[in-house]
Amino acid sequence: MAVASINKEAFLTAVQELSERGDKITQSSIRERLGNRGSFTTINDWLKEWRQQHESQIKQAASLPMIPDEIKVVMNQLWRTAIDAGKAQYQDAIKEYQDKRDEIIQEKHHLLSEIKRLQERVDGQQSGLTSFSDELNQANAELKAAQTLADERSMQINKLQTEVETCRQTAQTEIQKNQLLTQQAHRSANLENKHDKMNSQLNTLQIEKQGLILKLEQQKIQFEHLNTTHKELSAERKQLIKDTKQFEKEKQNNQLEIARLKERLNAAQQQTEMLTKEKTHYMDQMQLQMQQQIQASLAELTKPKAMRGSK
Repeated sequence: MAVASINKEAFLTAVQELSERGDKITQSSIRERLGNRGSFTTINDWLKEWRQQHESQIKQAASLPMIPDEIKVVMNQLWRTAIDAGKAQYQDAIKEYQDKRDEIIQEKHHLLSEIKRLQERVDGQQSGLTSFSDELNQANAELKAAQTLADERSMQINKLQTEVETCRQTAQTEIQKNQLLTQQAHRSANLENKHDKMNSQLNTLQIEKQGLILKLEQQKIQFEHLNTTHKELSAERKQLIKDTKQFEKEKQNNQLEIARLKERLNAAQQQTEMLTKEKTHYMDQMQLQMQQQIQASLAELTKPKAMRGSK
């Protein structure tokens, strides 16, 4: 099982609290004060370092007489005030860092959701454009086939009209030449019948031609409608592409803003570290000043009353 880690500041705080309570400072007492956290090796190394730094002060304190309770109370109050001020500054810096981090994470989730929504919309529009393109190609093919059929029917009608006109001219010539002959009368009747049949076929072709023209007009209307729809979808697709580019631009701006926030976060972390160092230095200075004041007070208290009175 891994041992929970501690920092040196927590170690020094535990040592200070044990010292203020008058408890014996050992590896076990420090670890117990830290909530049974930290390895004995780390605590031992820091304890050796602490003892080396404060060895001279411990010797001086051992040689001095007992500190009056009133001075202890004042010293504890000054020390607690300095610790509380340092902790308050540290907690404010930590809170500001956590708030910035939560804000950045929330903005990142929002940007990812917006990117996903726009991508789904682009995919849907692309699918619709593909389906419409297939329908448009099919309509163009049908329109082309109808146009070809109409051209063929028109050629047939023209050909039949030419044949009818030729037959009519032939019939007229034959009737004029053989008007008096009985056998030519029978032939004339046949030609007239053929002429009537051709006229009937011509009328049928005319009706088919009108139907094809009507169908062609309907297909033209449908083609124009599809063309209009295609233009609308193309315009919507262009707008979507424009919106996507705008979103990409906003995304890049947000990424730049995130980078700037990270730089500010790093600066805040560096400032926090600097404040921690300043706090440690301030605490050491306060401790030194208090010890000097205590030593001066003790020196004043240990002087004979006659000397203090003369002063």
